[in-house]
Amino acid sequence: MLVFKRRRDGHHGAPVGIVMREKRALRALSSTRRWVRWFASGSVSGYPALFEAWQRAVPRADKSLDVKSALCELHFDEQFIERFYTHVINGETVQTPRGKPVLKSDAVPTIFSNVPAYLSKKVPKKRTPRTSTCGLPSKIRRQEPSTSACEETAGSYSTESDSNQIPVPNVPAIPDVRKCGLPSAYWARHLIAGADNATVFTVCALDGDKLTIDKYVLMTSDENKLQATAFVQATKIKTLDITDIDMAEELLRDVDSMIPCIGFGKTGEFGVNLKYKEKTFDGRTFSPSCRGVASTPEKACPQCKHLRRLLLNRESYRRRKGKNVAQSQKLSYRLKLRTAQAKRSRLSVLQAKSLIKQMKEKNARNDSTAFEEAVKALPIKQQQQVKACFAAAKRKSTKGMKYESEWALECLIMSMKSPRLYEHIRKNNIMALPSRTSLRRYLKRYRSGFGRSEKVFAAVAEKNKIYGLVPAPCNVKSETLGKIILEAVVMSENAGLHVDFITTDGAAWNRSMWHSFGIHDRKENTVCRRQHPTDPERFLHFISDFPHLLKCVRNTFVRTGVKLPEGHASVDPIDCARKLDEQHDTTLKAVPHISKSVVHPNGFEKMRVNYAVRLYSDEVLRGLFLYNATIEEKHGSTAATVSFVERMRRLIEAMTSRCSSGALKPGGMHEKCIQNFLTYLDDWETAAGSGGFLSRSTAEGLRVTLSSTLHLLRYLTMKLNFSYMMTCRLSQDPLERLFGIVRQMSGCNDHPTASQFLISVNTLSFQNLAKPPKGSNVSSGLLRSLLGADNGKDLTPRRKLDELLDVGNLAEAHEVLNEYGHGTEHADMVVQSSDARLIFYMAGYVARKSVASTKCAECSQQLLQGENDPSPAAASLTAAVDRGGLLYPSVKLNELVTTLENTFTHCFSVTEVKPDSIMDLVSFLQLRKLTLVGCPDHSMSLTNKIIKFYVLTRLHFHVKAQNSKRNAKQERMKLLKLRRVL
Repeated sequence: MLVFKRRRDGHHGAPVGIVMREKRALRALSSTRRWVRWFASGSVSGYPALFEAWQRAVPRADKSLDVKSALCELHFDEQFIERFYTHVINGETVQTPRGKPVLKSDAVPTIFSNVPAYLSKKVPKKRTPRTSTCGLPSKIRRQEPSTSACEETAGSYSTESDSNQIPVPNVPAIPDVRKCGLPSAYWARHLIAGADNATVFTVCALDGDKLTIDKYVLMTSDENKLQATAFVQATKIKTLDITDIDMAEELLRDVDSMIPCIGFGKTGEFGVNLKYKEKTFDGRTFSPSCRGVASTPEKACPQCKHLRRLLLNRESYRRRKGKNVAQSQKLSYRLKLRTAQAKRSRLSVLQAKSLIKQMKEKNARNDSTAFEEAVKALPIKQQQQVKACFAAAKRKSTKGMKYESEWALECLIMSMKSPRLYEHIRKNNIMALPSRTSLRRYLKRYRSGFGRSEKVFAAVAEKNKIYGLVPAPCNVKSETLGKIILEAVVMSENAGLHVDFITTDGAAWNRSMWHSFGIHDRKENTVCRRQHPTDPERFLHFISDFPHLLKCVRNTFVRTGVKLPEGHASVDPIDCARKLDEQHDTTLKAVPHISKSVVHPNGFEKMRVNYAVRLYSDEVLRGLFLYNATIEEKHGSTAATVSFVERMRRLIEAMTSRCSSGALKPGGMHEKCIQNFLTYLDDWETAAGSGGFLSRSTAEGLRVTLSSTLHLLRYLTMKLNFSYMMTCRLSQDPLERLFGIVRQMSGCNDHPTASQFLISVNTLSFQNLAKPPKGSNVSSGLLRSLLGADNGKDLTPRRKLDELLDVGNLAEAHEVLNEYGHGTEHADMVVQSSDARLIFYMAGYVARKSVASTKCAECSQQLLQGENDPSPAAASLTAAVDRGGLLYPSVKLNELVTTLENTFTHCFSVTEVKPDSIMDLVSFLQLRKLTLVGCPDHSMSLTNKIIKFYVLTRLHFHVKAQNSKRNAKQERMKLLKLRRVL
């Protein structure tokens, strides 16, 4: 009987478990006082094939071998156990006993006593490897006087188990090979010029008028040994260490008795062998694996014989193939072959169809009760899977197939955990799974929303038990956090890294950690750095995540507004500009990227940094300027808001640089912007008084972060000789990618949508209720209560309206429409038009594109406004946002673009976008009188080019806006359908 014993500490891989035999075997072992070693199975767990072989070899039916078990050495054959260290000293093998025996790499347990004999498999003895001498005389071992000394040393070493030293014999003197005798008169001794330590013994042969060296032995010596290398026909035979003159003479005699190989043919006999890389010598060709020695005179070695046979077979095949080329190319012969192949294929298909038909008839005759009994032994989940597979096999298609509620729930959970894997299993027909549309239909039936459910309370009332409490860990205290940061800095510096700043967010414990280091902000003095713990000449700077600070400033600005030295600034003027810009769909947009999510973000949208950046962008300034008159009528002066947005825009550019052109440089515009903002913070705090300023944490983070950025810039440029600093590296963007447990449920998707977030939250709450813990005493009644369908819904307005229209009751149908807010009165059709200032701005863009593609100087002059020409009133927006690179169009070009824009807005105010909308626009243009632009020679072509460019550009803008609006509507409707989940 075999017993596995485990360690109590559960540590893997150590030889702590044992396999014990019966009591008699244990008594026998204890009586003989033999040391028994144990081998851990965990040591082979890294080799799956060997670990599985151990598991199959151990005859335990009640328990399988695992990584915590170990086997006794009595279960392994002696050929699998290494008990000695083997050393080669002066050509002799010396074995010393090991302290602990080890197993070989292919060891498998095969010996099991007190069990049936067929379970113990005898390992076949390894055959002695055959080594062909290739005609070489076998070497006769000489009895060296030092052998007994080595044996005595080995014996004395085995008796002293505590000694780990190996005796080192004396090194003999190097023999003089120049006194060595030659084996025959054909051998000669040569000295090599420039190599005093080398001697060559050669045998020459004459082939016609060429002299070749058939055999030679090269002997080289150094300070400690003499080495000899034998060559036969330029092929290395062997290398030996020479200890005396007799050994050198014996080597010469062995080489003299060798028979050279004649190769497999003469050079060029078989042409160029691309597949076989042969070697040549003395006009003969040899195999690449030729050993240079044959067993019979005037014969080749086995390798050359084999290669010659292959080459002869290839030549024969080529000759035979050349005779059959003409016959194989005949159409009748090829048709005959294809006919025979088609006949065999048809026969195979008929046999397969017949076999499938027989199997279907056999399955149809089987009783369903027999199938139920067959799958009854499987777990419940596997029974559901098998039933679904058999149900799908009886249908031509799975469309319209009904699934069990519990199986549909499992499929729904699998789809939520890994949508990509679910689609892979379904599309490759690995399992019978419902489609996404089917899952959505089943999801509507599940009562998984939040709130009270009588069925759930009734199911929970049957059995209720507390299984345990898991305490939630609290946040790290500031003192502990400071110690962790110091330890991390010291360890990083010791590893070769240079830590110059620490970035954190605005959490309370992070600010407390700052205070523990002495970091604080005041108007007169702001402390943003401390002496480095590993280098007294350096400083450790503290920085708060700038995107986080930007979102905090945005939240204060959106929530209550701010009180600046210029006046009160709020988000209301920006929201008013957005609403004015969104009044019409087809007109040009001044703030196309400023949506409601930017101005009034919800809880999830406040986490998005790009929305906060858009609030302080050039688009906002353009919109405030364009709609300034209307905004001031409703909300008063916008000077404070414009000033605040402009300051924040410049600060964002300075603190988020990602390339060298916009990087922070000493004495540059961005450095002055940061310095001015620090001064502006003090003025802002003084002007705000008790209200209208940032929170304490946000103001402290801004002052410390901006001050640390300036100190780091001076450190990098003055001490480390850098030219600039990219400030985007100061944020903690990499940590944001790891945010949220809910994101992990989406697998590889790092950015789940709002719908995926809602589904994930609902799945967690639903699974905690619907799936009881494994091994618990909670019944499945709770699951069935949640899977009940809700049939108490009222008819939707559409169904009510259809029923009333079917019976012809138009009066009540009209009341239903009015009740649900669908009036029957049509709104008046209004033709929309774009603002003239936006059209002038767009005309400047058209002028830039046209000038770049026009080679005529006169045409270029007529496209642009003259230097001395007065600017029209419509150029006010262009002048306000101009930074020195905008172009001002001429009067004719502005008139042409105005005509095109008015025609475009009129066309798509009365028609919808469709595939042939461009033809509708062309028909509208034919009714308008267009102004020609350019010189007399190119006016027609240039005007046509401008019309084509503007029409395609506006169509692109309009279609993109319509697609975005449609997608937003679809997403909103999708979320409305999913809101019942919550």
